[in-house]
Amino acid sequence: MTDGLRPVINSVDLGPNTEVHTFTAPAPSPASINDAQDIMASFGAAWQSFKESGEPNGRWDGVLVACFSVHPLVGQLEALFPSVAVTGIFEASVLTAVSLARQSRDEHWGIVTTGKFWEEHLSSGVAEYLGGSDYLGKLSTFAGVESTGLNASDFHHGVDPAVVTQRIREATGRLLERG
Repeated sequence: MTDGLRPVINSVDLGPNTEVHTFTAPAPSPASINDAQDIMASFGAAWQSFKESGEPNGRWDGVLVACFSVHPLVGQLEALFPSVAVTGIFEASVLTAVSLARQSRDEHWGIVTTGKFWEEHLSSGVAEYLGGSDYLGKLSTFAGVESTGLNASDFHHGVDPAVVTQRIREATGRLLERG
């Protein structure tokens, strides 16, 4: 994933005062995160590497954890480096979706993801991130999570892009049927 993002990041002119550094958790972190065990393996490898290196150690203004999950690395990095802004792509996406949905009371938002594991993981994560289990009952703009049944690595190799597109369309359709 990091290798795929690096050319995109490098193609953007961020000005002379901005540098972007990328990091991928070393082995034994899995190449594709597909369940709770993979999240913890990813966390363990990344956390150990950060603790050993002492990064960001005042050199960075922010850290973006680019794993779309409720990833423990976000909270742990916040605690380890309190002067550094830390967020994950999950958290940033949820805040953006809520903000956009609030602009129109008729709009809802949801998440289309890879495997079945993510449906409960991300639904619970949304509720917890936005105020606990009461959130889903109080604010009905969250339509839920639907999965494609694929793994993250399937999107990059191994599965015909037409199949990927069809699975995304089907999951999106199920989400739209919820209202």
